[in-house]
Amino acid sequence: MIRRPIQQRERSRCGAALVMALILLFVTSAICVSLTRRVVMRQQQLEPRWQGVQAELLADAAIERAVAKLQLDPTFQSETWIPMDADVAIGTATINVQPLEANQYQVLVKVFVPEESTSHRAQRTMQRTISLKK
Repeated sequence: MIRRPIQQRERSRCGAALVMALILLFVTSAICVSLTRRVVMRQQQLEPRWQGVQAELLADAAIERAVAKLQLDPTFQSETWIPMDADVAIGTATINVQPLEANQYQVLVKVFVPEESTSHRAQRTMQRTISLKK
């Protein structure tokens, strides 16, 4: 039986450990890349849903805003409202009011979220008949 010198065996072990460490690093990196891709894809799937919910809530708020404005000024007719959150526009709501009968109004609201045009932009239109108390 031929025995290798001790230094050669130690170098062989170090080389094997280095190869194993590189393989482990490669596998870990591949897993991290895969997980990052999944997170990004999930974010892209959820963004339109989130914007749809935001648009719905903004449309409700715009109707409430129109009611408040009509209570202060029965001649209120229209407005473009851009609500802000930490100096960033959430969306745009266009409010149009048509008087119907005494103390009754037709309120039409059109909402876009986000305000600027992007590939994922939610739009909601809401129409309500409002009766104001004297």
